[in-house]
Amino acid sequence: MSGPGLAEDGAGGGEGEAGPPAIVPLALLDGYKVRWNRKTVARDVVQNFFDAAADFDDVTIEAEGDGRIRVEGPATFALDYLRYIGATSKRDARAAGGFGEGFKICALVLLRDYGVELRAGSGVWEIRPFFRPMKLGRELCYEVVSRPPGSAPAGSWVEITGADDELCDAFEESRDWFRHEHNPLLARPLHVDEAAGVGVFFARDARRGDVFYRRQHRGVVAFPKGAGLTFASDDRVEGVEADRDRRGIRAPARVVAGVIARLPTEVIERIVRHLRPYWQDGNAVLDAALREARRRGARLAFTSRWIAAGSSDHRLMAHARRRGCLIALAAFAGVGMPTAAERFGELDLPRPPTPLERARVDVALDLYAVLLGEPAPARPVQVREIAGAAFLLGARRAVEIAAATLAAPFDDGIGDVLSALARQEGPARLHDASRLTYLIEGVLREAGRLDAFRARWEQPGELPPPMDEDDEPIERRPGAPVVRVAILAPRGFPPADEIARRIARAARRLRVDLHLDRVDVEGPEAAARQYARGIPSVWIDDVEIEPPGGRARYEVRTFAGPDGPSLCPGADVLQATLTAITARATGRRSYRYPMKRLRRGRDAHRGWLQANRPEAYLAELEGDVLSALIDSAREKSPRPGDEALYGMGQFAHFAARRSLREIGAHLKDDARWSAVREEIARAFDVYRAMATALGEAARDVAPEDDEGAVVGHLLGQAGALVHDTALAEIAERIVPLADPLARLHAAARALPLDTVCQISCMEAARQVLFARADEGPTFAALAAQARLQAAAGIAEERHAKVEAVQSLCLSLRETLLARFAERTRGRGSKEEDQVAERVRAVFREAVAAGLPELDAARRGLEVATVAAEEERARCEKREKREKRERAATRARARRQGQ
Repeated sequence: MSGPGLAEDGAGGGEGEAGPPAIVPLALLDGYKVRWNRKTVARDVVQNFFDAAADFDDVTIEAEGDGRIRVEGPATFALDYLRYIGATSKRDARAAGGFGEGFKICALVLLRDYGVELRAGSGVWEIRPFFRPMKLGRELCYEVVSRPPGSAPAGSWVEITGADDELCDAFEESRDWFRHEHNPLLARPLHVDEAAGVGVFFARDARRGDVFYRRQHRGVVAFPKGAGLTFASDDRVEGVEADRDRRGIRAPARVVAGVIARLPTEVIERIVRHLRPYWQDGNAVLDAALREARRRGARLAFTSRWIAAGSSDHRLMAHARRRGCLIALAAFAGVGMPTAAERFGELDLPRPPTPLERARVDVALDLYAVLLGEPAPARPVQVREIAGAAFLLGARRAVEIAAATLAAPFDDGIGDVLSALARQEGPARLHDASRLTYLIEGVLREAGRLDAFRARWEQPGELPPPMDEDDEPIERRPGAPVVRVAILAPRGFPPADEIARRIARAARRLRVDLHLDRVDVEGPEAAARQYARGIPSVWIDDVEIEPPGGRARYEVRTFAGPDGPSLCPGADVLQATLTAITARATGRRSYRYPMKRLRRGRDAHRGWLQANRPEAYLAELEGDVLSALIDSAREKSPRPGDEALYGMGQFAHFAARRSLREIGAHLKDDARWSAVREEIARAFDVYRAMATALGEAARDVAPEDDEGAVVGHLLGQAGALVHDTALAEIAERIVPLADPLARLHAAARALPLDTVCQISCMEAARQVLFARADEGPTFAALAAQARLQAAAGIAEERHAKVEAVQSLCLSLRETLLARFAERTRGRGSKEEDQVAERVRAVFREAVAAGLPELDAARRGLEVATVAAEEERARCEKREKREKRERAATRARARRQGQ
């Protein structure tokens, strides 16, 4: 009997006596860079006995207090399997080993790092690892002794002497690191399927579940509210790293998902019900169970108290809470739990007021005029059974009143109705607070006259006739066909308001879900870009109303009308077009964004630039060439992982643009584009390296669900720097921000706020982190954390005043921007209102002077053009100022760093 490499320094003995030892060099120096902790060492030794044993009870583990550790098992191994001490081979494909560093690495670590003595044997062989000095250091060797067959012990064994207490404790605990029937962690099964190689168990610790992968313990899953579960998967799970690295896996949730995918549907339902404490806040195990149930199309039964959250029914959810319902995760909607819209949606449909409600609104209108000294603006009134924010009707804002308010006694309901009438739109909304103050003062002043209005409220007398159809608000019905309408006109252009009113009326009659876009067209360039063949133009989906033909142009156009040309299309034309479109869209729950106009507008804009701004036209052509070069570079040299780097092309595009500016005109075309290709390749490499570095940096700090968001935000910030920063400097500025941004996301997730408010607070803090990045990552992180706490305080203060209102959460972002004075680029609402009011005023003055509406519209277009040029000049001036400020900040940061 012989093994490989045994004849180097010794020979086997004769039969009946032990032979002289043979020295087997392993070509492994003690400087080999590998570090294993005590748990990994114990796991590696015991794993091999576990893999080879038919019953783990046959494996003996002794860890005595004198530093002696001995592991024995019944199986034997041939000397060929020295690196797998304790096993001839793996018992089945589910054994965790199969390719790894094996026993020699374990021996190296034990001798070098823990200073123990090690012996091992199997059958007639006994091995003693030791270090032998050589020129380059010390080499690990085996001293192999062959014993007579009659005196050899049965089975295999490993013995360690001189071990410290921690190493002994690790071997004592090692039995619980493997899946076997006597493991106390697996004592309470919920479901076990040996054929499928999966099992689910009730966890011993209710707040912590364990994950067994390939028959050994590989990770934990937190259950902070109790109801812990332990999962076991004997087979490989796609996407999880293979075993012989015996440390904890980075993604135990994937193993859990792999186990759940092999469970029967009824077991998945039991898991979902067992995890009821997490129905509202979520849990990784619950999410995996719901995904699998939804994939199978399973429909689970729930009590009427539970409803699933929706993406846009916050008011309905608030109503459900008031009714005593509990709000579960949105994912439950896919497995049979009704949403708030399905349970209470009928109550949220806007409806016209009943005759009694209209009579009481008339009382409030009369009282409003007495108290304020002026009548309320004429606006339609609508009623909802569930109170909520104002409802946008075309270009006008309707007065929305809760049904409970109009059903209440005078003293309880009149205040809310007056408050709704005082809230107005446009520039008038700036004085809402003043109107409310005047109303309160009027109530105190006219207290003696309120009895007459109270009597009318309680006994309205003859009720008014039913509401006319034209004043009825649009009723949005679940499942109604969706139609997108685009009105192309300058801001404040009065004919556009009338067009919106006519379209809203037609949509009301057809009961369609109308999405109305007011597209600002101010100047010839905007007309070309938006493909406006005259002002105003109307598109319903991809159909243009009365297409005039010809090119895009910035001039007043008319529509055919019963009394001659008109600035608005006829109601019958709009009705017929909507009818034809809704006929083919019946039952469609979502719309496909109309692209026909935008594609034609892109071509028209190119032509306008070529004729009016040649330098911008050449820049557009250069952009096309750069895009083609980038696509070609990706196709010729694809690399693994590139498909996940969505922003790499844009990053390279900006880098190449900057390179074109810096090259100068002295190079000929071939040399210029050759240099640009090199710049694109450099940008690809920088982006790949940066994405890899950011992923590694974020993985250690960010929760698994936030890793992609952290890396995405950082890569987006890197893309914003390409315009005026060298590629070599971008990674130096961005990568150090990964750790603070990941910690920022984790802190935001821990805030006691709803998801909408958490995102707004996180965005406010992230802006500070990026804005102050030039001052150093430490200072920027401190400033961002302070901003996060301040934003969270504002959100909590708002929630304390009003309970769970949709508009409150959705408007938090704007509130934070205003509070911290960090408005984004672009027009402010005040500037928009001023421009729109100028256009309206010119139109009204022209009509009042006796000019035809066509001439009044032309004057309005002239004013809009001037306003657009002024705005463009302001934007260019602001961008130059901000660029100078960024350059000064970076220069100051470099000086401080030096």
